[in-house]
Amino acid sequence: MKLFETHGGLLSIQEAIHRGVPAVGIPILGDQKQNVNRAVSFGFAVKLNFVNFSTESVTWALREGLEDPR
Repeated sequence: MKLFETHGGLLSIQEAIHRGVPAVGIPILGDQKQNVNRAVSFGFAVKLNFVNFSTESVTWALREGLEDPR
C-alpha cells in the first residue's frame, strides 16, 4: 500500500501509522475531523473537505500524498 484513503476514524489513522504510509483524510462526522487535523499536523496526512469534494481536489490530494517526501 502506498497511500491510505480514510474517513479519519481513530483505527484508520492508527493503521496508516502502523503501515508507515501517508493518508488522505475525508472526515465526515464525530471525531474524524479532529483525528485528520492531528494527522495533518504530524505531517503524514492531507485533508479533503467532504462538502467541496471534486475531481480536482482528489487528484491534488493523491499527488500530494504520493509525491511529498515526508
